[in-house]
Amino acid sequence: MTIGSRKWESTNRGGCVFMYSNHCVTSLTLSRKCISTPRFAQKNSTCDSGLTPLLLAAKQGHNGMIELLLNQHRLDVNYKETKYGRSSLSLAAEYGHEAAVKLLLARDSVDPESRDINGRTPLAEYGHQGVVEQLLTRDEVDLNSKDINGRTPLAWAASHGYRVGAPDDELCGHMAVVKLLAQHDADPDFKDNSDRTPLSYAAEHGHQEVVKLLLARGGVDVNYVDAEYGLTPLSQAAKNGHEGIIVRLLLAEDADVCVEDNSGLTALQLASLNLHEELAQLLIENGASTPRDFYGLQGLFSEEVEEAGDAII
Repeated sequence: MTIGSRKWESTNRGGCVFMYSNHCVTSLTLSRKCISTPRFAQKNSTCDSGLTPLLLAAKQGHNGMIELLLNQHRLDVNYKETKYGRSSLSLAAEYGHEAAVKLLLARDSVDPESRDINGRTPLAEYGHQGVVEQLLTRDEVDLNSKDINGRTPLAWAASHGYRVGAPDDELCGHMAVVKLLAQHDADPDFKDNSDRTPLSYAAEHGHQEVVKLLLARGGVDVNYVDAEYGLTPLSQAAKNGHEGIIVRLLLAEDADVCVEDNSGLTALQLASLNLHEELAQLLIENGASTPRDFYGLQGLFSEEVEEAGDAII
């Protein structure tokens, strides 16, 4: 039997016909008796990975099989796989299967805000432009939904946003997705649980075009300091040695070159300590001063002496 471009083989187990492809059960039972059973309707877990036929069809983008499965009575379209808690829509979104996402979203019963064990919704799954466009057609989708770390879909797109299957899973910061989310009024300055913003993540990972777009969007605090390390977007870019153009973009928006992180280090010190000489020179040309205690050791030494004195007393 051929469905789409795949050839399927069938076998009979317990009066139910299962369809096989790539050595794993990936389809539905065609028997009325089997379709009507509560176990099939609710779980139908049929392969070693624990994925149901619908989950596996969504993951692999088998649109014909998804259509067949969605027409079955009592099928739980929002059932989640046990390992990561992803629904069929989440899996289709993660792997960039636009047609599969469209098929699933056509069903009112499909939850577009289904969350996995990390609190991520389908909108936060890896930033495939076509998938995001499909998801944004549903009014229930929350542009600023937070995962367990407080990160929004925009923060994910600006930060990781790597496309599954791309060469080396390259971190590229999906411009198209960032632009889409921004156009739909996603908060560009939303702080996560570590007080980090999309701009902070984009600067850290060196996503030049994302930095440019976020700054042009407005409503972004260019000097916002995160809670964990006390780093600004400028500090993040300087520390990681990203292209001078990102630093120039931030400086053009009045990024403060004198802000110290939780260790008392400025952007200039971070760039120098990490041997980013050109960035260090650029910061000096834009007003960064060379501190007397350049490596930030004096304060640390003083604290140790003070603690030792307290211990003696």
